[in-house]
Amino acid sequence: MPDRLPFQKISFMQNVLLFLARPARLAAFSFTTKRSISTFSHLHRRFYDHHARLERANRFLAASSKKQMDNNSNNSYDGWSRDELIARLRALETSSTPGLAPASSDSTSTTPKAKDGKKRHKKKSQQQPARPFVYSAHPTRKIALRLAYFGWPYHGFAAQAHSNETIEHHLFAALRTTRLVDPDTPEGTAPPDYSRCGRTDKGVSAAGNAVALVVRSRIPADDPRRLSVYGSETPHDDQGELPYLAMLNRALPDHIRVVAWSPVADDFSARFSCGARSYKYFLPAVGLDIARMREAAAAFIGTHDFRHFCKIDPTKPVRNYERTMLEVTIVPAVDGVDVDDRAAELPLSVTGSSNGLPHQYYVLTVRGTAFLWHQIRCMMHVLLLVGQGLEPPTVVRDMLAAGRAAANGDESSASRPQYDLAPELPLVLWDCDFPNLFWRYADNPRDPLHSASGLAKHLATMHETLRTQALAVDLLLRHVWHADVPWTAPARAAALATLAPNTPARIAAEAQLPPPTTTDVSTLTSLAHLFPLIGRDALPWGVNGSLVPLLSTARRAPRAHIPLARRQTCDSVAEKQVKLEARLKRKRAEEEGEGEEEAMVDETVVDDDTETRTSLAKRARVAVHE
Repeated sequence: MPDRLPFQKISFMQNVLLFLARPARLAAFSFTTKRSISTFSHLHRRFYDHHARLERANRFLAASSKKQMDNNSNNSYDGWSRDELIARLRALETSSTPGLAPASSDSTSTTPKAKDGKKRHKKKSQQQPARPFVYSAHPTRKIALRLAYFGWPYHGFAAQAHSNETIEHHLFAALRTTRLVDPDTPEGTAPPDYSRCGRTDKGVSAAGNAVALVVRSRIPADDPRRLSVYGSETPHDDQGELPYLAMLNRALPDHIRVVAWSPVADDFSARFSCGARSYKYFLPAVGLDIARMREAAAAFIGTHDFRHFCKIDPTKPVRNYERTMLEVTIVPAVDGVDVDDRAAELPLSVTGSSNGLPHQYYVLTVRGTAFLWHQIRCMMHVLLLVGQGLEPPTVVRDMLAAGRAAANGDESSASRPQYDLAPELPLVLWDCDFPNLFWRYADNPRDPLHSASGLAKHLATMHETLRTQALAVDLLLRHVWHADVPWTAPARAAALATLAPNTPARIAAEAQLPPPTTTDVSTLTSLAHLFPLIGRDALPWGVNGSLVPLLSTARRAPRAHIPLARRQTCDSVAEKQVKLEARLKRKRAEEEGEGEEEAMVDETVVDDDTETRTSLAKRARVAVHE
């Protein structure tokens, strides 16, 4: 035991007790009673134990101080060799948390450490890179997809080089995103063995369009689940296949949905395997004579030459305009809710609409084997002219006969009369019929309710959203429609002047618009009483993009209708072909002229360069001579 301990570690009273506790000094004391000796022995043992504990603490502190001093002496870079210093610098450059020890063979590890000194392991995603996706390593199969979309915000179905707002653009992007096709496929490029059934125009919707393509599969080609008969309705077929519907609908916009899929044969084509296509066109049940329209529409049924009911594309090499219409009907849009054909001729004040617009609709259904460009919209416009009484029901038969005569070589009937197209918004590609194809409307055949309910919820949400928007517009229109305006005799005369005399609309308006009792402008009436918004003698349907014949309030005479038989005609197929060839020839000449101008510019540049080099060489010779 040391005689002396550091003073700063032990107090003064503890030193006194230690002095008294030494045996050599205890002999100098004498105690008179046994009790006093016993008490002192107890105190001796107590303070001796305390002293032993303090001494152990001092030894521990001394050892810790010495170790710290040794570490500080080792951390000095003075005694390091050149190689150790270089290794240390490299370790500091590569390590995100450098220490103070010299670099060693295992000092290059960059694994972070926690506060307790243990190594902190990285997450699996950080330790190992994502395994690359190899499309060729997966089995593939050919399937057909049934598409439904609202075409209002898109520029058509087919992909276009100058626009990304097409149905196919979003469909191809969803296929690449879900890796159902090779994700390295260039943007805008169709998948392998791709075919489409209907190529709808801008603004046209579809409820049953179809495409066919080769996609990735989960089932190998030799698996029994893939060996089912084409078109089989067996519920256990394709068990374990990829959920095509859920995968694509998660990646598609809200206005586009894949409603069903089906396995198809390798030689299946969505265009040429289709047996029939059906279109629907919705029209308001007001201002039209539905009976006359049905009489005219019946002439479309059968095989006819429809060159006068389409837009001719001179770039197409095929000149066959014969098409077969299997069914053409005009019925109420809602089953079981019929509309009086004669009631459609009357103004809205008679039919009972409160906001000035029709609340009942008819639907034209056309089912045929194939269709030409803009054929449905051309047919619809002619039928609307018939329904408004501007054309007789026989006009359809006459135009079809002229097309047949043009096909037989009659040049006088080769050109169709000029007329507008019906609006594209009410047109819907309703169904594409494939006789040997069974659609799967659910990813899991054993739980079909799950997939169907998801699609139903999506459509219900969209329906409620559009219905709320329509309600807001309806309330605003109703407010404007029933606004009070001054009602005088001149105002009544102006309102009646917009309608032709001796027509049902004029008779109904005269009964509804009584003459004012006074000429005072303080007499007010609602705007609905001033003039009907819709009438038979209004602007033709489809003018300026209108879906219903809106009344023109301009102070001018109603536009006179020119019958189709007396109108100017469009260019015939031969005339369009001649103009196309002339335009292509002129374009080639312009390109050749630009090429000659570029060649002349290049020759001029070469001559200038030659003259420049000659001049420089002459100067150099003169300088050398001088």
